[in-house]
Amino acid sequence: MRHLAFWLAAVVALMAPAHANGQLVIVGGALSDDNEAVYAAFLDALPAVDAPIAIIPVASATPAQSAATFAANLERRGVARERIRIIRLALEDDPATAEDESLWAGNAEDDDEITRFASVGGIWFTGGDQARIVRALLRPETGNDTGMLSIIRTRFAAGAVIGGTSAGAAIMSPMMIEQGDPLSLLPDDGASREPITTGRGLGFLQQGLVDQHFGERGRLIRLVAALGTINGFNRLGFGIDEDTALVVSSDQQRTRVVGRGRVTFVDARNAAYLEGERLDVRRVRLMVLEEDERAGFAVPRATAPHKLDERPLPCPSAPFLAGGDASESSFVRDLASRIVQGQESICIKTNGDAGLALRFYRFVEKHDGSLMLDIVPMAVQVELRQR
Repeated sequence: MRHLAFWLAAVVALMAPAHANGQLVIVGGALSDDNEAVYAAFLDALPAVDAPIAIIPVASATPAQSAATFAANLERRGVARERIRIIRLALEDDPATAEDESLWAGNAEDDDEITRFASVGGIWFTGGDQARIVRALLRPETGNDTGMLSIIRTRFAAGAVIGGTSAGAAIMSPMMIEQGDPLSLLPDDGASREPITTGRGLGFLQQGLVDQHFGERGRLIRLVAALGTINGFNRLGFGIDEDTALVVSSDQQRTRVVGRGRVTFVDARNAAYLEGERLDVRRVRLMVLEEDERAGFAVPRATAPHKLDERPLPCPSAPFLAGGDASESSFVRDLASRIVQGQESICIKTNGDAGLALRFYRFVEKHDGSLMLDIVPMAVQVELRQR
């Protein structure tokens, strides 16, 4: 599947900046201490081998511990302690320390803290709650950049790599998924589950939408639904598995996958989102990439589908909405290798007498590793038979 460079003309046509910035290392969460591939991707992207690295722990409920853990992992990989700058920006107090880190909340406008970004070549956002990052780095009254975010953008434009995990991944795109349980998309289930909401991200990745913990938490339909809230040109999603990174080149024209999981590319730019109370979307294009696979950008857009076989393939068990043991991205990758032209596979999730049908199929065009997806609301009829 290393020829996959032929798909995603979309994905990186998505990113055509006026000038190059630093690279991005976007991690889907649960980064293992021994994930050498991801740490190497971040350190190799530094503009100089001895460049200082800033760690921003504001997303975390235990900011001191989160920053110390990442700093220790850098030191184990040869980064001298004096090169590591833990930025004093947090909204929560870390109970493991004597200091009250919540007093750091206003430091995004503190001159002394801002000057600590001078000459940094790497900036890392820890995991936690992405809303904390946005709240701390954007001015609440205007939504403008704080002084700290301005210097971060300056360092990025000068070639510094920006990385982050989990919440630190979510904030990379211009819009971000703030929260949301995929099960809330099932009919009649939204009242008891966290609805999916989007809001402003920090936009280091110039277009598209990032979702993290992707395969493990069954977030495919969450990402598809969230893409429907933004305009058509930006309807490109990047679902990143845990312990896995999407590395984006400095010109934002190329991407590669590193780590132990997969990245699911979701292209909904040509999809039709039908109006109604339930999620109803047609012609979403999917591709799942593994470690060392790269996305290049020169393929025609999909054309009309070939007539499908009237007998759909059975849908193997998969955690489409969460709660399963298998990875949803692994399932989609495997399905893409098995469905041939003119075939489809339908997976159904229900709640009471209503549900969603996920219909995977292939276009008639040459097999390129991608699949098409429709998500269709459906009614469930139960026939009771007497003995």
